[in-house]
Amino acid sequence: MKIKMIFLLLVCIVPCLILSHDSTSRHEKFMEFKKIATKEIQYTFGNYVKDITFKQTFNTNKVEIKLHLHNAFFELSEMQQFTRFDMAYQRLRLYLKFNETPNLYYEEDIHLSSIEGKQSMEYNNTACVKKLIDFSCGELIINDTKILSKALLRNDKQLLYSYEHDQTSNGILEKEVIEYYEWFFNMLTKGRTYYRLYRDDKLAIDAITKEFDISQSEFSRIYKKYYVLMK
Repeated sequence: MKIKMIFLLLVCIVPCLILSHDSTSRHEKFMEFKKIATKEIQYTFGNYVKDITFKQTFNTNKVEIKLHLHNAFFELSEMQQFTRFDMAYQRLRLYLKFNETPNLYYEEDIHLSSIEGKQSMEYNNTACVKKLIDFSCGELIINDTKILSKALLRNDKQLLYSYEHDQTSNGILEKEVIEYYEWFFNMLTKGRTYYRLYRDDKLAIDAITKEFDISQSEFSRIYKKYYVLMK
């Protein structure tokens, strides 16, 4: 009888301990996620960001990130607005996946939004190909109307042709800079399958600026310009 009572107690206690550990572990991962997300959003949006708030319902796979943005952001072109949302999302998933200890939130559905006055923006990207961590299906919705999507921009030949003859400050075609960057980054990361967080970014940028004798700020401008034509 005594052995039976001990067994019953163990049956009740052990699952509770497991659930408690899982809950603590998930909370820690969420806090780590918030830290990485804040860093990447601030990097991508820069001084346009006033504040960032996070919300998650733990019985779902959805995380909501609300950006509080300065009015100057809403004066940017729709292309520039989309680029920042999409880039922040892609960088976030990439870094969550290739962190020293991968954070499983890279598999969650991450939604970015901003509501300031009468202007509402929502960026949706449900990670259409979750195994291809750098592939985007992002859409930017402004005031309930879909404005831009990565699928359309990626195949926009007219946009590509409009950049055909654009040059750097020292007369090099910008498309050559981007092509070299993609080649170098793919070589460095073995086809984007082995990515060393932050370190490879710096190595690639240093190589580009040295190869083409341009500043980091100029390369950043070129990268953001051509970003919508990439994956």
